[in-house]
Amino acid sequence: MFPERILLLVKPKSCEFESAIKDIKLNRFILRKLSYCYELDFRTTDIQTDLTKIQNICDIISVERAEELPSDLSQKEPINHNLIIREAQSLIARERYWKAHVLLEIIWNKETGYYRKGIQGLIWLLVALVHYQMQEPSVSDEVFKRARTRMQESGFGDIYSQLPETFEYPISLNLESLLR
Repeated sequence: MFPERILLLVKPKSCEFESAIKDIKLNRFILRKLSYCYELDFRTTDIQTDLTKIQNICDIISVERAEELPSDLSQKEPINHNLIIREAQSLIARERYWKAHVLLEIIWNKETGYYRKGIQGLIWLLVALVHYQMQEPSVSDEVFKRARTRMQESGFGDIYSQLPETFEYPISLNLESLLR
């Protein structure tokens, strides 16, 4: 059985949460800190055992499989561009930048030209935010700069104009200009 990738939103029960979660030794574990909770990203072949360990040190808000897309987006062809943009907007508003990035890759994989480059810049912006959540601020700053430049060069002026000059967390965006 292959390990499945799980995303949990959790609230710590103590200030020693980050070291305690590392002690559990989850498989391929990534911790992202949002403003209101943490996102745990890991692989497991025994979800119940891992959830029991995790519940000892934090309250679990939600459990989802990382590969799952909303049911309306699960079909490969044709992609529903506007539905993807709206779902990405919702994820961004909740600081779920990693999931928004994965969704936008669906559009990026189908596009060409400047629009593809603009979507790539938006994805890079989300990557910068994810690195910040992973407590890697220097990476965030560098990727943020490249993302701003890419969006400006590719004609994503509506989104570019929403961005601060320098990296800030969190960032909220209005993606209405991307709807078709």
